[in-house]
Amino acid sequence: MPRQEADSLRLNSNVYAVMLLSALMGLSGCSSKDTALKPAELKPLDSVLPISRVWTRTMLLEDRRTGPVLPVVTDDQFFYWVDRFDRLQVQNKFNGKSVWSYIADAPISSAVGLNQEAVAVGTRDASVVYFKKEKQNLVWKKKLSSEIITAPVMTDSIMIVHCVDGKLFALNLEDGHELWRYESKVPLLSLRGTSSPVIIDETVLLGLSNGKLVALNLWDGQPRWQVEVGTPSGRTELERMVDVDARPVVKKGVVYAVSYQGRLVALKLRTGRLLWSQEISSSLGMVVDDDHVYVTDNESVIWAINRLTGKTNWKQADLLNRGITAPVAYQKYLLVGDAAGYVHWLDRRTGLFVHRMRHDHAEIDASPVVSDDVLFLSTRGGVLDAVTLLAQ
Repeated sequence: MPRQEADSLRLNSNVYAVMLLSALMGLSGCSSKDTALKPAELKPLDSVLPISRVWTRTMLLEDRRTGPVLPVVTDDQFFYWVDRFDRLQVQNKFNGKSVWSYIADAPISSAVGLNQEAVAVGTRDASVVYFKKEKQNLVWKKKLSSEIITAPVMTDSIMIVHCVDGKLFALNLEDGHELWRYESKVPLLSLRGTSSPVIIDETVLLGLSNGKLVALNLWDGQPRWQVEVGTPSGRTELERMVDVDARPVVKKGVVYAVSYQGRLVALKLRTGRLLWSQEISSSLGMVVDDDHVYVTDNESVIWAINRLTGKTNWKQADLLNRGITAPVAYQKYLLVGDAAGYVHWLDRRTGLFVHRMRHDHAEIDASPVVSDDVLFLSTRGGVLDAVTLLAQ
């Protein structure tokens, strides 16, 4: 079983938890003896790109490791992330210096949500915390139904929050009161994750753990359409997992979504009509440019799919089982991090490797972030890096 799968299983029923967990442990034990998934060895590269570090910070000793790293985010001035002490850290993105920090009453469990004026995070005790950037102090705190592990999403007046129990809340930004909620049934067994909502054209797009993608009206939560991205099949709960955990991407009126043990689909935003589909299993995520959808599957294979036709342009399998992240586009390149602390640079046109850079000896399990032509990333070893590609 790939590392991403084994680390991310979540049991959603107390009645069957012990029985299912025992079965999974037995299955995992057999697998490790007979079909251990060995990470692909890295091949030497002939090419090197002129990369320069803008700044770097090490928050931990190298022999200490954190748990999974939450994605970092940036705005025009600052770099936001959650450290191993569950503090929200805000740093100057141009020099890495600390600006301010915030400690919640309970451990912060979500990535950071931003709009132009405010910051929001979710906590393990099911609370969402909202405060203004300029004042750097708490405006309100709202208790919801369960733990929040994906970033809250905000417009200038509404916050959308997805909880692990399948409930989606719309909150008024002024005081946090509930505007509406949407509830979906969570399967007995699902991945340890929830899809981050997307707000586009007064529509909220949400991937569900039952394999469906739903489009809701932003103002009242009423469903506009619903599409099955992954169809459960098989006899065991493990085989039937089809979570849509990767964040949907919208490009020129088309929605791209992918499910675990399911498929990658292209849908019309207004109607949900299927344009094409491709059999790919991913819970990690994708990036879309004018020509292609780039997606990392759950075996660490990177796919370049024609955005209009759904046909495969290229497939890069030389990082098989290396625990790579979702891809990020940077200039004419595609970048992924891996479990050994490397960032791999690929040519977007061909899928060939053009550069490799090791940032740490610990995992990079959150995709790098690009802002103002600078690449920001963090590792489980506590390394924070900002690098840029020099003019060639």
